Amino acid sequence: MSQIKDAALAIIGAGHAGRAAADLARELAIETVVLDQGHGNGSGNGALVWLIHGDGTICFSRDDTAHELTAQCIILAPGALDRPRLDEAPVAGGAEVPDIQITSALGLEHGWDPIQRFWYPMCGEAGGTSLERIFLAGAVTGRLGQAIAVWQGRRAVRAVAEKLGHDIGEGEQSEPPPAELQTPPSLDAARLNNEQIVCDCEGTTVGEIRRLAALGCDDVNQAKAFARPGAGECQGRRCAVAVAEVLAAARGVAVAEVGYFRQRWPTSPVSLDQLALFQELDDG
Repeated sequence: MSQIKDAALAIIGAGHAGRAAADLARELAIETVVLDQGHGNGSGNGALVWLIHGDGTICFSRDDTAHELTAQCIILAPGALDRPRLDEAPVAGGAEVPDIQITSALGLEHGWDPIQRFWYPMCGEAGGTSLERIFLAGAVTGRLGQAIAVWQGRRAVRAVAEKLGHDIGEGEQSEPPPAELQTPPSLDAARLNNEQIVCDCEGTTVGEIRRLAALGCDDVNQAKAFARPGAGECQGRRCAVAVAEVLAAARGVAVAEVGYFRQRWPTSPVSLDQLALFQELDDG
């Protein structure tokens, strides 16, 4: 296992928000490490973050090797995921949803956007969250678009700089640019046939979700316990919204009432060999 030198700031994600944050951090001379949340397959600087401790320690994989670093502050900017498709209707007006795997595992509060039809973590204008060292920027906040992502990335760095006692000079644009509002068509769950797969990883069908609803299943985490949607390799990245919409339709309630998958660490696939390296470190 490799222990990377501790940093004042770790940025997870290298999309528009992550790159803007990294650029400003360099300008302000903040010691920064960027983990670009790639596929960790040897191409580029891919890193799969799968654990964040409360003290700022981040465990991640890169090139099939386990790494660990500790940061005083962390900006989460993991970007967006493709919206799952269960019917043949084109995903017009909104093909993306925030990637909330890490924010869910951290226990942050999330809200449901009934217009854009996705879950998003709650944060302040500067990206601050209920965890003092965690800041959010970019698509993960539920505010989509390049301009707002860049603004959020830079605003989060300025908040981090203030927290760390850096001189940040004069302020930048005070008002954020408008986000790109997605207006995806509502999923007509009633027209889906029971054999339709809702979770590709586990092969869970629409019919299984409906059967659980008829038995009194209240939320997606109960459904996950009984039929395993969201328990596969992607950990619900591809199916979370679809499972919630099918379950809500079967129960006749709003999606907000059935909730979102509670994530547990590790949030990305990690081998037992890599986990053993961390155990050896703990054992001294």
